[in-house]
Amino acid sequence: MKFWKTTNYKAGHFAEKVALAWLMLRGYWPVAMNFVVGRGTGAGEVDLIVRRGKTLVFVEVKKRPDEERARLAIHPKNQVRITRTSEVFLARHPKYKKFNVRYDAVFISPKHFPKHLKNAWYPFCLLLLLSGCQIWTPLFNAVHSVGTVIADDRPVGEDVGDIALYTRVKKNLSAAQSQFLLDVQVTVFQGEVLLTGALPSIDLVDQAVMAAWQDSDVRRVYNYIRLGQASEFVDTSSDAAVASAIKTQLMLTKGIKASNYKVVVESGVVYVMGLESTPEEWEAAREIIADTTGVQKIIYLMHPKK
Repeated sequence: MKFWKTTNYKAGHFAEKVALAWLMLRGYWPVAMNFVVGRGTGAGEVDLIVRRGKTLVFVEVKKRPDEERARLAIHPKNQVRITRTSEVFLARHPKYKKFNVRYDAVFISPKHFPKHLKNAWYPFCLLLLLSGCQIWTPLFNAVHSVGTVIADDRPVGEDVGDIALYTRVKKNLSAAQSQFLLDVQVTVFQGEVLLTGALPSIDLVDQAVMAAWQDSDVRRVYNYIRLGQASEFVDTSSDAAVASAIKTQLMLTKGIKASNYKVVVESGVVYVMGLESTPEEWEAAREIIADTTGVQKIIYLMHPKK
């Protein structure tokens, strides 16, 4: 068993060196290699960070028997971790603040030249998934579910306002502690902020809550950060399945506006934010959520529709 672990580890690093050499031949300049944030299985890592001109590129390298398997290996869970890790890197290196940022992949397969895929994913869409805003196509939502169901029944102006608030809250969290970018998830709805994730101490939780309150547009902070290591609560695939099932049923059920509900699923716990509409719709939505397989607990953070 140790032999295979060592072999895979060495093979992975060799693939990264091959990918870096390939990129350098195309005019990219190395910035960092194996940039890691966090500890244990909850750590985030970027294989390569390179630049060309005023563009900073975070690169995921995958070595697989064929390109198709390599593409499938970059699943949403990895994309989220890499995106959050890149936020930490940018926070630590402000000299790249004005650079354009891109997320690429390089696929290494036997008997083939490396394949460089630009814009392998779009971090803005992932941030929307994390923040709870729905401004992406149904295709992206179907393919890149990461355990959060987003839906909005608000005017576009309010939705954009929440996106801006989400960005400011994340910035305040980063300024307080860089690890908050990886271990604290933020969801925003009409100025209300939901904090989930895990931190190892009460002091850190308090710091995160205080950082979230720093913005004057924050109307309320719901603190559901757990005590412990983030890696103890990671179960993205199960959460994604639960979230997808809830969203699908809400969308398909007559008399329910799925956009009235914003659902975040973490370790089987379902957090429901949004607007209470008619009693009939609200009751039907509650039944759908409660009857979904995999739901361990439901926390409603609703308020009456104006």
